[in-house]
Amino acid sequence: MSFKPLIALALASAALLASPMGRAADAADRRFEELDRNHDGFLSRDEANDARELDTRFSELDADNDGKLSRDEYHVVVAGERETLPGAATAESQAPTAGSGATRP
Repeated sequence: MSFKPLIALALASAALLASPMGRAADAADRRFEELDRNHDGFLSRDEANDARELDTRFSELDADNDGKLSRDEYHVVVAGERETLPGAATAESQAPTAGSGATRP
């Protein structure tokens, strides 16, 4: 049995955790756990009231409009990008393209 794939995976994981993005994700996970008072794996509007980073963004971040934020939806706060969520609409994806007959100013 070759351990090369396992070693490569371990090195890649270590690099991710050492990266600023990995540390930010870890911090986001810790903050999510703090806010998720009932430990159901989601943030309700009530739980989000305690989060300044969610002050006016709850509806924007609730990509599936289910009235609660999943961990992935909350990670958008850290990433700063709505397009990190699968299926989330962005301004770019909604903008007309040159192929659609639209012209840009």
